Amino acid sequence: MPSFDIVNKVNEQEVDNAFQQARKEIEQRYDFKGTDTHLEKKDKEKGIQIRSSTEQRLEAAREVLVQKLAKRGVSLRGVKYGTVEQSGKTMQQLLTFVQGIETEKA
Repeated sequence: MPSFDIVNKVNEQEVDNAFQQARKEIEQRYDFKGTDTHLEKKDKEKGIQIRSSTEQRLEAAREVLVQKLAKRGVSLRGVKYGTVEQSGKTMQQLLTFVQGIETEKA
């Protein structure tokens, strides 16, 4: 019986392009003015951290990022959403990109 390998790779260039587009849109949109909303690329965790002053703005920023990822052809199945954490006066969430498939799921 033949065997086959299942491969799940995220195109890092497209992720970076979507990150740049989302960051630019968040900086320019009127409803994000004065909310201290930022996107930050985390190379160590291979993900993107979203920070905002309120949870509603954080969710809106996450939605902008997800839309840009989908437009760039990045599969959203490879995105793992971290928990929303409060850090002082800001809320933050880390989105990581799964490379490959875990052995339990395969």
